[in-house]
Amino acid sequence: MLIIWGSRSMDKTLGETQRSYQCQHCNNVNRYRVFRRRNWFTLFWIPIFPFSSKYYITCPICNFGSKLKKQDALDQLQVATEMQQQIQTEAAEAQQAATPEIQQSETDAQ
Repeated sequence: MLIIWGSRSMDKTLGETQRSYQCQHCNNVNRYRVFRRRNWFTLFWIPIFPFSSKYYITCPICNFGSKLKKQDALDQLQVATEMQQQIQTEAAEAQQAATPEIQQSETDAQ
């Protein structure tokens, strides 16, 4: 009986940083991507279980980057998530504030 086993790595983009960084490789200024690379044990090319995880921050233009500790990666994402939630809240409040003005102008027009 032939058993085929091995390993495989899979990347998952977790998000972007809130801050923009200048890439040391291509000199572009952009928000970096944060992603997790997991190595999986495979049996007959089917991933069975992960046996290691590493976190990276990379330039979206040239993919140059560096390895991060898990907590640093999660901190980068948490700051970005908090800023996005704040922006969405402010946009919703602005829309609610504008809605009565629109209704008032429609009433005046009639």
